[in-house]
Amino acid sequence: MGVGGRNIGILLLRALVGVFALIVIGLLSDMAGREGFQTVALVVLIFGVPIVAVVAFVVYVWPTMWRYEKIGETVARIRRYDGTTEVLTPRGWERMPG
Repeated sequence: MGVGGRNIGILLLRALVGVFALIVIGLLSDMAGREGFQTVALVVLIFGVPIVAVVAFVVYVWPTMWRYEKIGETVARIRRYDGTTEVLTPRGWERMPG
């Protein structure tokens, strides 16, 4: 994800947090005063918080698909997902053999 992809990721994260908050508020207000209230709160903490944390990590800590390296005078980029390597040439990015 480049700059545009990161913006989309941030929007998706905000939407996810908003939906999560609405679900939590709805569940907690519906369960308030009932005996299952603590169970619902615990389930939300156990499952909801880690999901939001993982999405935040993916959006903010690992926002790009490529990792860039300088090899001598050449710039190379490595795709984080599968390790595909491309080298910048005057004709553009070209895949390295192997």
